[in-house]
Amino acid sequence: MATKETRRVVGELNEKKEERELIIETTKALQPPNNEDIADFDPSTRGFDNKLLSIVGQIHDKQAQIISIANTAQYVAGCGTTSTTGVNQDLAQVKTWNLNTVGYTGDDPEGNVSYSTLSSSTIGIGSMNVYTNNGGSSIGTYYNLLGPGYGTSVDGVTAVTPTATDNANCTACKNAISTLNSEITTLRSQITPLVSDINSLKEERTELHRKRYQLAKTLVIIQEQIDNLESLLAILNDPDNDSLI
Repeated sequence: MATKETRRVVGELNEKKEERELIIETTKALQPPNNEDIADFDPSTRGFDNKLLSIVGQIHDKQAQIISIANTAQYVAGCGTTSTTGVNQDLAQVKTWNLNTVGYTGDDPEGNVSYSTLSSSTIGIGSMNVYTNNGGSSIGTYYNLLGPGYGTSVDGVTAVTPTATDNANCTACKNAISTLNSEITTLRSQITPLVSDINSLKEERTELHRKRYQLAKTLVIIQEQIDNLESLLAILNDPDNDSLI
């Protein structure tokens, strides 16, 4: 039979184990309401992200129209050009990190930062949004129009004599491009306040993600402590060890 001192140690270890089991129970009880609070942000974050995605899509469409119109107008006599402009898509991204991952219990909750392009499959996720004018992939290149009335052809060498119809067509193309650029400017002006609203929502939700991580990490740490206590208790309660303890 183990000594009274050892039996006292066993009693203290059992008390510690019971205390930690209570922590486990209490912590687990906090998880469902926190998860519900996180889920409550889904409609708003997805809704705002969808609006941003829609605006970005409209900008992309208008950028593509500008390229198409300019590249058609370059061949209109008198429109002329001597230079080109490259166009990149406007880029909306969502930032994610380990805190956004359900079940993450590692030691670097703010690590593994990545930026994904906002799309129908990434709306609503992440800790914040980032928007960059012309920051995405290339859409194409268009010619800068110098007409109407420019007396040199598209090769910059051959002399041309534009007709009134040529000049009218060139003017129509330039006006269309100007209108599209103006519409893009208007659309972009909506983005800054929209991204600010989105980030306010996602920053608030991040605090809940942080709590989710803390609860999950606590369960891991306390369970490890319980496992260690159980190992000790198994040693001290083993009858084969009575003569040693």
